[in-house]
Amino acid sequence: MLAAEGPTELVPGWASFCQVVVEDGRDILTDPAHDDAAVGEGIGRSLLARLILLGAQRPQLFGEVLALHGDALLRRAGDSRDLLDLVRSTVPLPTTLGERTIDGLADAGVVVAFTDDRRTWEAVRDTAAREGILVVDATAPHVAALLDGMDRFARLRSADLVVLGVAS
Repeated sequence: MLAAEGPTELVPGWASFCQVVVEDGRDILTDPAHDDAAVGEGIGRSLLARLILLGAQRPQLFGEVLALHGDALLRRAGDSRDLLDLVRSTVPLPTTLGERTIDGLADAGVVVAFTDDRRTWEAVRDTAAREGILVVDATAPHVAALLDGMDRFARLRSADLVVLGVAS
């Protein structure tokens, strides 16, 4: 018997790319309903564990998962400390010095600039790369919002380009 149609609380919001079917053998007409929140938390922990193992055991496949679902993971990283830790350590972000994770950026030992404005990124990208300056391309959805709340990251605005001597 189908207990529910459509979204339920069984899958955490950050796992929007997953569908879960639960068969526990209970008669749903006479037994109490699932505690969706507790079940969802357990499924979320299990999904995170599987993602971590996938990253360790099959990095290429994990990269493909991130390519498909990285935006969703970035969007929901604030929902769970464990998910935020996974995103910080695994999701690569484009920078002027090559792709780096957020943890890799934090380990740079300097304040890292980022911009979510395409024109500002295009204005600074080549010069910053040539000068060895680390700037993050945060034009992809949800990246800037994630970096905004972290120490060691400073938003680069188009007005800053005049100060840096990059403006045209």
